[in-house]
Amino acid sequence: MHKFGALLVLLVLASALMAPRHTATALAESAPKPTTDAITPQAVEAFLNGFTSHALKSYDVPGLAFVMVKDGEVFFSKGYGFADVEKQVPFDPDQTIVRGGSIVKTITALAVMQLAEQGKLDLDADVNQYLTHFKVPDAFDKPVTARQLLHYTAGFDTRFIGIRVESADRVLPLSDYLAHHLTERVRPPGEIRSYNDFEIALAGLLVDEVSGMPYEQYVQENIFNPLGMEGTSIYLPKEDEGRVALGYRSDGQAYPLNYYYLNDAPGAGFNTTALDLARYMIMHLENGKFGAVQLLNEESAKELHTTRFQHDPHLPGIAYTFDEQFWGGLRVLAKSGGAPGFQNRMLLLPDLGMGIYVVQNRDYSAGLVSELEQEFQRRFFPGSDGQPLVKEIPVTDPHELDRYAGYYVRLIDYSEGSLEKVRFLTEQEQVTVDEQGRLRLLGSTLQHVGYNLFQWSDTGNYVAFRENDKGKVTHMFYARTALMRVPWYETYSVQMGLLGFSLVTFLTALIGWLAAGLKRQEKRYGISGSVSLLYVGFLVGLGLLMAPVFAGSDPPWVFSFAPPTELLVLLALPFVGAALTLSLAWQVFRSWKEKRGGWFIRVHNTLILAASVAFLFFLNTWNLLGYRL
Repeated sequence: MHKFGALLVLLVLASALMAPRHTATALAESAPKPTTDAITPQAVEAFLNGFTSHALKSYDVPGLAFVMVKDGEVFFSKGYGFADVEKQVPFDPDQTIVRGGSIVKTITALAVMQLAEQGKLDLDADVNQYLTHFKVPDAFDKPVTARQLLHYTAGFDTRFIGIRVESADRVLPLSDYLAHHLTERVRPPGEIRSYNDFEIALAGLLVDEVSGMPYEQYVQENIFNPLGMEGTSIYLPKEDEGRVALGYRSDGQAYPLNYYYLNDAPGAGFNTTALDLARYMIMHLENGKFGAVQLLNEESAKELHTTRFQHDPHLPGIAYTFDEQFWGGLRVLAKSGGAPGFQNRMLLLPDLGMGIYVVQNRDYSAGLVSELEQEFQRRFFPGSDGQPLVKEIPVTDPHELDRYAGYYVRLIDYSEGSLEKVRFLTEQEQVTVDEQGRLRLLGSTLQHVGYNLFQWSDTGNYVAFRENDKGKVTHMFYARTALMRVPWYETYSVQMGLLGFSLVTFLTALIGWLAAGLKRQEKRYGISGSVSLLYVGFLVGLGLLMAPVFAGSDPPWVFSFAPPTELLVLLALPFVGAALTLSLAWQVFRSWKEKRGGWFIRVHNTLILAASVAFLFFLNTWNLLGYRL
């Protein structure tokens, strides 16, 4: 009965686991320029009052701060809701300190540009020229440059494991952290944008090496202090802790104050206030100048806003960590920042001398920030959504579109070499050809407008594909996002088929093992029962450890502090399973050769062997076979 109870537990837990007509630049130049005649502080406040009256409740967000700058001044600022719900502390754009997340990447880019302007750093030189603690390995016969780092195109793999520590005294020097966490170069530099924190952290190390002072000290003395950003810091000072907004989990509970510190701060996070960010935006919009302070000369400041990388001429690009987008004919430079309990969004509209920053303090409520941006755009820039459709090019060969069909995975924080890859098993995007012979993606039709070029029929935005020298489609791009085509054996359907077959077979083996045990004939299953129990136990344990990842709770990668002991123990099980699988193969071979046991037992054990091999293939595909941390 003990075996039966244990089997019921495994069954329940395991079931849960199964549970070319215009370029972007041409569009910007040809479309009518929106004006700001209708934008007044009173109009903005009326809009925000109406929006927040329903949105904060709808998204269950405690508080929000909004600030707008225009023509070198703060145009409007206001806070809504609470920075601390329990103490009823209001969200104050001036006093409330928030976690700014990846907006810090733009600060790192600014620091690099300052050093380049001073002639201390060449944006197009091999970074190894400046690194003294370690060297970037040679790969693809091409060096890595600072310019590539600032566009996420250097080709490094990414990791989350180890980016956080529990206290300030455990933060590693940036050079030590990157030396011990140097990821592989997995693609040629300068070809694909793969958004990740690591490349910007490496750019931060260049600031450290070239300036001769720690990154956090450099940006404090050369950016924050000159701009008067008194509430802004890389690592929060003790004296500012009373001003910090609490970030709230998806379940409404607050994160503890300072429950983590970042090892890769130049690429991942800092602390600031909404009005401090207003000063920072004004400096950008005034071409490097804030009042009497000149952080960059005009040429360098404009270079910082210049698009230097696009996946395709029809798509918006990247401008030194800023994402380029268009509101009709208006070019917008955007940067988002996520942190536990916070979502940030910064928008610069250089042609209008206008900047917007919004922050809210609840996990995974980016929907609120996104809706606010969309509604603001519709209210003050009507008619700026999407792009006009151009003439569709008929497809003469009914199979011509088949070459694009398949599964693709976003290269955003995508890890090819560590077990973090498993997060993307359920995040593949499928391109299909429907019965009418049209390409479909994310529920919408793609209109064929050129070679390897399509437009979404509902928005007019472009989707481009890239092929290799053999004509095989390898990548898909939309907006600034790059997606890599997944090999057939890594596609969601194949991998879930392997997992489903293996799990069902293992469960039937456990049932057969249990039934044979009740008859005191468990030796008929021998090793197959043991290997099945081990693999099901591994799946259950891994599922329980990774439940927060797939449930969407913080951290996005549950092992961002360090791999827990439970994981290290679990990862030993597949080694045991591989050894047992070899023994099972020998047992199955002998049973067929010597015709031992009934035919049903021999067939069943053969299926269990096949399931074991399939499961090991599944584990290896997702870097779960071995200690790939």
